[in-house]
Amino acid sequence: MRYTRALPLASALLLAAAAPVLIVEALARYFPHRLPGDGRILAAQRLLDREIYRHDPALGHCLRAPFEKKIGQGDLLEVRHDVFAGAFGESCGYRVEGAAQEQPGIDIAVLGDSHVYGMEVDAGSTWVSLLGRFSGLRVANLGVRMYGSTQSVELYRRYGKALRPRLVLLMLCPTDPFDDVVFDDWLGGEGVAPILASDEMLYRVCRTLRLESSPAVCRAAAGFGKLGFLPHMMLGRTVAFLYGGFPAGSRLEERGHSLLRRDVLSLRGERLAVILNED
Repeated sequence: MRYTRALPLASALLLAAAAPVLIVEALARYFPHRLPGDGRILAAQRLLDREIYRHDPALGHCLRAPFEKKIGQGDLLEVRHDVFAGAFGESCGYRVEGAAQEQPGIDIAVLGDSHVYGMEVDAGSTWVSLLGRFSGLRVANLGVRMYGSTQSVELYRRYGKALRPRLVLLMLCPTDPFDDVVFDDWLGGEGVAPILASDEMLYRVCRTLRLESSPAVCRAAAGFGKLGFLPHMMLGRTVAFLYGGFPAGSRLEERGHSLLRRDVLSLRGERLAVILNED
């Protein structure tokens, strides 16, 4: 009898505990713009990450194009990618504001990572778009999340040069040396587990979590992050906390800086400007 009476109370407590989780999950799926602070960015990343990238053997990953998607309700986040000039079919692309592809002869091509791409805002609200709007110049957004300088420069070399920009604007971040070493190791393939050899983004997560030697455990952790917004946020916070760190003065840090210098020097011959982002 006591257990029968306690059952409704236990059910009510369970429902009360689950209700906030379900509300947050619903907000993250249908109203990501309503989440505060970084929650909005993480919600957008979770909803888009599975769709906006494609594997590329030379770049690890790149933006899938052509691609167009709106997420959320009310305040919509709109994402659109177009293929580079001269490319046909599904290919690596870049973020665009309108439906029309940028034709060769643009004014500025901006290279970088998520700080350039602008994951949490519409294409028309990125600082790259605002630069073009306020200056009256034609500016192309070639930013890709989780890119270091090596991938940014390679993307430009393989695809962006077709836009024939008058100026190349390269944004460098404190995490670029780490990104460049990780990508260089993945591209080299030595010691990379077969399960990670075909997934550069997963390898990057494993390397950040120090689990590259335990790929099955890392894959399970990545799978946990796909269960919902809150697991994604927990994994994202952990990765962000560990991301981009090398012991000061270590060989890995020196190697990362060497790769970065190589990438910048490889753009000799272009009219180049560099932005140093300290965030």
